[in-house]
Amino acid sequence: MTITAEPVLKFDERTHTYRIGDRVVPGVTDTIRNAGLIDDYAYSYAAAAERGRTVHVLCELDDKGTLDESTVPMEMQGYLSAWRRFRTEAHVSRIEWRGDNMHSTALHYAGRIDRLITFRQKQIKHVLDIKTGVPAPWHRIQTAAYTELARVRQPDVSTVRYCVYLRETGKFRLVEHGDYYADLEVFRAALVIHYWKEKT
Repeated sequence: MTITAEPVLKFDERTHTYRIGDRVVPGVTDTIRNAGLIDDYAYSYAAAAERGRTVHVLCELDDKGTLDESTVPMEMQGYLSAWRRFRTEAHVSRIEWRGDNMHSTALHYAGRIDRLITFRQKQIKHVLDIKTGVPAPWHRIQTAAYTELARVRQPDVSTVRYCVYLRETGKFRLVEHGDYYADLEVFRAALVIHYWKEKT
């Protein structure tokens, strides 16, 4: 008898699409957008989107110790400085946490968590999302969905989540997200809307 391994989650970086076998698995941000909870004009603004992608790459390389300082554009140096300043207050334990199994089999969605952190002198793990724009209500829904994914794999991850907003001035603003279960219910509702739209 031949035993066939179950398909695992795969991520296409080019199209930013998750799949299990031939089936597309919705990502966290796409789900929230499809439910109408994101201001599409603000989110899709080309310059802001490109800035966010660039800053994420720079922070990732810096965290891994592989950043070539000479490649950092002048206009991005402030954001990188802000991240480094934040990092003096927190320990990063996971970087761009995705993996081939970072999906919810119960709710059927997937995502990539920017960082898992602990604050200095504390052992509590928190999900952190890195932003370069301004705070928006949907950010707390996003971090709740990411935390749900994290807690399946590491049950000791706290339900208290954070967004850190990096500024070009080299400063940052840390925003705490509470009300985890209420925010997760909103995300579950967004999933229902997403799959309803998919069928219609």
